[in-house]
Amino acid sequence: CASTQGSNSNDDWQGWNHGAQAFNDTVDKNVLKPVAKGYDAITPKIVDEGITNFFSNLNDVGVTVNDLLQLKFLQGGMDLSRFIINTTAGVGGFIDVAKMVDLPKHNEDFGQTLGFWGVPAGPYLVLPFYGPSSPRDTVGIIGDALLNPLTYVSVFGGWIGGAASGGARAVDAVDT
Repeated sequence: CASTQGSNSNDDWQGWNHGAQAFNDTVDKNVLKPVAKGYDAITPKIVDEGITNFFSNLNDVGVTVNDLLQLKFLQGGMDLSRFIINTTAGVGGFIDVAKMVDLPKHNEDFGQTLGFWGVPAGPYLVLPFYGPSSPRDTVGIIGDALLNPLTYVSVFGGWIGGAASGGARAVDAVDT
């Protein structure tokens, strides 16, 4: 039964969630959306697709590891193949050659892996910048960061690597 009192007893962290959602909406409206619209206006379609493909290719590293951790060996082989094909024949991942040869793209993350191994999701949670989540998926974000090659560019690349990694993450956010 719907309630008009604005309270949801199923939302354990209602105060936090409303505040985080308001923050996200404000950042999206005042920063991300205008920047993304400008990016779309000046970026040629072929460049935009290349950037999207590049970050998707980097993501395939973590997807492959999570496939294997979830015992999805055939899928893991396909995702590893996608990464190898796109990194080599696809010029560093800017061209999705694997798609051209009908090699499907999968989406596995560390939060899903934790769920596969029985870790409960926990209550609904809204994270600043990330949006709707759960405590399990919040831990999963950390695991995914450890599987992202940009993390290691940032950590081991000194200030130049950190700047390059930060810039790449900003471009990825705007592209997304």
